[in-house]
Amino acid sequence: MRAIAMTKPGDVEVLQTISLMRPIPKPKQILLQNLAIAIEPYDCHVRSGKVKVNNPLPLILGSSLAGRICAVGEKVTDLKVGQRVAASPHFRSYAEYTAVGRSQIAIIPDNVTDIQAAAIALSGQTAWQLAEEVLKSSLSTGALLINGASGNVGQILIQLLTDHFSKIYVTTGSTSTTKLKQQFPQVEIIDSTFQLSSIAAIIDLVGNQPVLTYLKYLTSEGKLWSTVKQYSDRRCNLFSMKSNGQSLEKLLAAVAQNRIKVQIAQVAPFNLKNLQTFQTLQHQFGKLVLKF
Repeated sequence: MRAIAMTKPGDVEVLQTISLMRPIPKPKQILLQNLAIAIEPYDCHVRSGKVKVNNPLPLILGSSLAGRICAVGEKVTDLKVGQRVAASPHFRSYAEYTAVGRSQIAIIPDNVTDIQAAAIALSGQTAWQLAEEVLKSSLSTGALLINGASGNVGQILIQLLTDHFSKIYVTTGSTSTTKLKQQFPQVEIIDSTFQLSSIAAIIDLVGNQPVLTYLKYLTSEGKLWSTVKQYSDRRCNLFSMKSNGQSLEKLLAAVAQNRIKVQIAQVAPFNLKNLQTFQTLQHQFGKLVLKF
């Protein structure tokens, strides 16, 4: 099969097309013929060397996919060949075929496209699980601040949490301000100079210096969740998404019911040139997706 792997950490030129045998699914795995994959910041950081991993090289990156089942392991009894599914595996998506554990798999509803499913497999699942954690915590009524809301995680969090807070403040890069306000007129876009009243919760998606300023406005019983950084403040929690087919299936159902809208920035065919190009693009409003 054809795949694209990083040969060493570095710029996008370290991504190269390779040929290797099609995976054979283990007893609790399914084999997918991939239909679409999404570009994730995590994979870009691993490729660049910003995030260190111990996986042997060459390494097939890619952590979000939609595919069609073409084989099932002997212990998988509830899925069948031909079904469309989505998943967020740890790497191995930049390929024509990927073997994925059954626990990570979610069936794609008929009215959700392969592109939508791939786009939310990791970022959407992160937002869904994080929103669940926020909502089950004992927070007083008040405002929410999402720091770095223009990406897919932030956009989905806005949709999931709007009805649960009295006000939602967001920060975003200057290139996304207009589009974010058009898409979500209910939010108020601020920067670190803005004088806030007290806020009940903060979700930090970027880990930048202004977070320390925002913490001054967090109530004594408030909480901060960060996906990128552990802060010393007792109110702060480091959040990490755990790939789970059940949570992804709930999210896909919300997309199918038009309760969650998925922003797609660009779609292109899966090949080396397009993957290299998409990995260099920054500040996109919506997801970058490659289709097979």
